[in-house]
Amino acid sequence: MTKRQQVEAKDEPIVKLLERYEKEVLDRIPYRVNLVDILGANENAHTRILTAILSFERNGEKTFAKSFVARFVCNDRGQPFVQVQNPKVETQQRYIDALIWEKANYAIVIENKINWAADQQGQIEGYIKATEAICCINPSEQCFVIYLTDDGRKTVEKYSLTEVAKRYLGYKDQKELGRYFALNYKEDILPWLKEEVLPNCPYGEKTFVAMLFQYIDYLEHRFSIENDGEQSLFWRFVQKLLNKPDSERFAGLVKWSSYCAQKGENDIPEKQRYALQSFSTQVQKAIREMIRSNYALSFPDAAVIKGETVRMWATANGFQPHKYYNSTFFEFRIQPYNQRIKFQINIDNASNEVWLQFFNNDFVDDGKHATVHKFESLFGSFCQLFPNVDRDDSTDWMIHSLLGVFHSEKELVAALNGPVKDFLGLFNQTKKLKGVNNG
Repeated sequence: MTKRQQVEAKDEPIVKLLERYEKEVLDRIPYRVNLVDILGANENAHTRILTAILSFERNGEKTFAKSFVARFVCNDRGQPFVQVQNPKVETQQRYIDALIWEKANYAIVIENKINWAADQQGQIEGYIKATEAICCINPSEQCFVIYLTDDGRKTVEKYSLTEVAKRYLGYKDQKELGRYFALNYKEDILPWLKEEVLPNCPYGEKTFVAMLFQYIDYLEHRFSIENDGEQSLFWRFVQKLLNKPDSERFAGLVKWSSYCAQKGENDIPEKQRYALQSFSTQVQKAIREMIRSNYALSFPDAAVIKGETVRMWATANGFQPHKYYNSTFFEFRIQPYNQRIKFQINIDNASNEVWLQFFNNDFVDDGKHATVHKFESLFGSFCQLFPNVDRDDSTDWMIHSLLGVFHSEKELVAALNGPVKDFLGLFNQTKKLKGVNNG
């Protein structure tokens, strides 16, 4: 028996599984090819695609530029800040990625960070100042900035969105952003393309529609968004193979995942190599989705996924991530003048517990920690909002509480958007306190 025959004989179960997967899933999926994937696209390429869409014009009207501004450049009540008449859409004016503007009326700066390009020192501040000369506007009233990222996880750096830039834009804090807008391709641009652009393309615009289909397909694939594609077919395949409760189905997926991870390309017959790669990818997606809906499932990725849940929420609410030993911390600090207090979320990776801390680890002249009790209102609110306070801790510089034990992403996000966000709002207000001395 040859070495290949030995491998095939030994691995017959996985080979048979891959043959079945190929027949029931892969053979039913249309062949996928996408020019954006083939040619590759950096930030500049994505910006050119976006500006091509915004520049589309028929009968003297830039329909999709108007749609874009009306949908995204709005106040909290959804009312557009500007009325678009005859906009210019340009790219790389004074190094600005994309610019939508009308002379002496408004300027909308789009800074594209889809591929996580690093922010530059004073970048947004420089763009705002440039609009005064380019567009003949008052940047303190008529300039708007869109910071456009991949999926919302990347946030602008302070050295780019400087204090001067914030004053220009009327930016006060995470709740009052003024004329600054944090958008992303996954949750903003992709739905806009599918809901407003594609359905409103004039009849006969075949090349434009073809481009939109290609770009929408690229973004959906990038963000693993599938409707009736491979993921859906995969789940039907798993359902037939593992017609069991979630916990047992999860165990089966983990077993498959471990098996696939150990297989090198040379260990599987060439005919099944693509099926193995596809199957392994779908197994990993399925495992992550099951963990998101049930944190109690035991798998190494569970801790990472719990961290992702909090990280996305924390980043959107002004926290900074910190890692310490076996736990992941997210810290919100207030440090004006003599106020140096912290509000921290602590994930216990060994369990499903999430803890909160309100503390001050700075020191006073006698070498002792500065107390947080002097912030009486905040201290009282913390105890009221989070009743599971650990009363055994006798220190006066820190108080902590168990937020809860969470078994799903939905449960955790609900708690973060409830009492945690309420306390964060109170905590933020301490910036306005005068004459408070914490040691």
